[in-house]
Amino acid sequence: REAERIAGVRVLSVIRPRLPSPERGRRLADRLAPPYIVPGNDAHQLAWLSVAPPPSSLLMLIVSGEDASVTAVVAANLAAVAAEEARNVILIDTDATSNSVAAALRLHARPGIVEIIDSKLNWPDVTQHATIGRDRAIDVVPSGTGLPAPDVAEVSALLQRDPAWLARHYDTVIIVASKEQVLSGLPGVLPMKGVLHCARVCATPLNGLRKTIEDVRAGGGQPIGIVLWDDVLPALLTPEEMAAGPPPPRTAEMEAFVSGRVR
Repeated sequence: REAERIAGVRVLSVIRPRLPSPERGRRLADRLAPPYIVPGNDAHQLAWLSVAPPPSSLLMLIVSGEDASVTAVVAANLAAVAAEEARNVILIDTDATSNSVAAALRLHARPGIVEIIDSKLNWPDVTQHATIGRDRAIDVVPSGTGLPAPDVAEVSALLQRDPAWLARHYDTVIIVASKEQVLSGLPGVLPMKGVLHCARVCATPLNGLRKTIEDVRAGGGQPIGIVLWDDVLPALLTPEEMAAGPPPPRTAEMEAFVSGRVR
C-alpha cells in the first residue's frame, strides 16, 4: 500500500520465498529446469494476469528494475506463465552489461542482441530454445557479449526497425531492459510502451521509486505496475560459468523454428 501511494502505480504482486514443491521434483523436465523459473508460483501468475491481453492479442512489454537478476527472473517467469497459457513467447534481453536472462535460464549469453546490432546475424540465428516444464518452451534472444556494450540509441534503433517482424511471429514479446535504458527513452520507440518495474522490499527507497516511475513516463514509457521482490537476491550463474557450460541444445522443434523464419 505504501509503494502504491508513493509511486501512484499499482503493485501487481509480491514475490516471496516459497517452499519447494515435492511435485516438481518428480519429473525429469522439472528437475532440469532452471531453479528460479517456477511458473506455478501464485505471485508470478498474479503478475501475468495483471498484464495479460485478451486471447490472440499482441503483448509487447518491457520489464526493468533496480537489480538485473531480479528483473531477469521476473521476466522469465512471466514468459513461462504466458507459455503455459499457450501463447507464442519470445524473451529478449537488451542489457549486455549483465547477461542476466541467459544466467537465469542457464543459456549461453552469445550470440545475441550485440551480434544483431553488429550486423553479423539475424533474429533467427541468435534465438535459443528454453524448455519450461515438460511440454512448454519459450524462445530467448540473449543479450550477447562484447565491449563496449551497445548504447541505448543502438538498441532503440534495432527494436524500432523490427517490431513488425516480432509481432508477425509472436503474440507475446517480453523485453528485459536496464533501468538506465528505460529512463533514456527505450520504451518510446516501441508500438506498445508498457513498462513493468521491479523493486525490492526494504531495499528500494520509496522516494527513489516515485522518481523512477516519473522518469519512466518522461522517457516515453507507460508504467503499468510494480512487482515487489521480497526475498534474497537470485544467485545466478556468472558469465564465466555460463561460457564453460555445454552449448544450448538444438532440438528438432528448434531447428524447424529457425529454418522457418524469414531472414
